[in-house]
Amino acid sequence: HLLVAGIVLTRWLLPDEHKQYLTVAELLLPLLELLLLGYLVVRVRQIARAYREARAEVLWRSDALESAARQVLGSTAVAGILMTEMTLLVYAGAGWFLRGNVVLPPDAEAFSYHRKAGYRAMLGAFLGLAAIEAVLVHLLVAGWSPLVAWLLTALSVYGGLWLIGDYHAARHQPVVLRAGVLHVRTGLRWRAEIPLTMVTGYRQARNTDHADPGLVNLALWGPPRSVLELQRPVAVRGLFGVTRLSARIGLSLDEPERFAAALSGRMHQAF
Repeated sequence: HLLVAGIVLTRWLLPDEHKQYLTVAELLLPLLELLLLGYLVVRVRQIARAYREARAEVLWRSDALESAARQVLGSTAVAGILMTEMTLLVYAGAGWFLRGNVVLPPDAEAFSYHRKAGYRAMLGAFLGLAAIEAVLVHLLVAGWSPLVAWLLTALSVYGGLWLIGDYHAARHQPVVLRAGVLHVRTGLRWRAEIPLTMVTGYRQARNTDHADPGLVNLALWGPPRSVLELQRPVAVRGLFGVTRLSARIGLSLDEPERFAAALSGRMHQAF
């Protein structure tokens, strides 16, 4: 979005005799996207083979896909961006129909966090406003450059798909208690694997928690409703390789009481 906004601003500021260079940049932007997608398509068979091998070792199919992609494409920033974008677009297009993204073994329990967060209603309102904005911006920019206007409109549609994919990722990526480990998820945004022996408490969130710089908020939307406290900081991994260390993790589960009871029972087993 920043790149396209820069192109729009530059087109407005540049004199007419220099705008031919800007037209080249406008054409190269979608070409770059096509080249990246083409490279990914060429590697699809290798990724599929690595995915089958990784699937038996992880809970989530999307994790197996990410592992396979990193094995084939390398653990680079470009590979991470490509896989994030591709996974979210898959969720956006098929999120309502996907089944079995997480395969739970008999000793595992899953806890959702998307139903009571109000994210679905917020998403609907935001998409409605974004659609109106996209039309207005398109009409405004079309007077300067029809190509840039359509690029901005395409990016707005893409942003909407990204948000829809994010919602479905949350639906298909629950928090899971399994075999002495708590797998914490916020869709594809954040993830952490926490040994239960490191957990010291699980409490209701306080009004002051939102100002705690050491707390990582893994709520899907808004402030956390509960806080998981740990003996020492753990790595919480985010999109595009972002990592934070924290000993306090904010959660907003749909069934906090059931989670608290299950967590307490498994903590006693772990010790």
